[in-house]
Amino acid sequence: MGTPGLFELAAEGTVYLDSVHALTMPCQQKLLKALREGEVAPRIISSTTIDMKSLVEKGVFRGSVFPLECCEP
Repeated sequence: MGTPGLFELAAEGTVYLDSVHALTMPCQQKLLKALREGEVAPRIISSTTIDMKSLVEKGVFRGSVFPLECCEP
């Protein structure tokens, strides 16, 4: 057992990801893996000031992560 990750620490609480558009591709991959395979499921709230659809179209943000965290306000 290593050091617990952010989602493990949040357990059934909430994780807030500010400026999610700035996540690097490796961080996006880790987020995707945590969302798909994680044993704990915290609620995730993310925010950005950038149009995420355009970032997906440009290949800057993974299209596989975007639908998992996108919802209309």
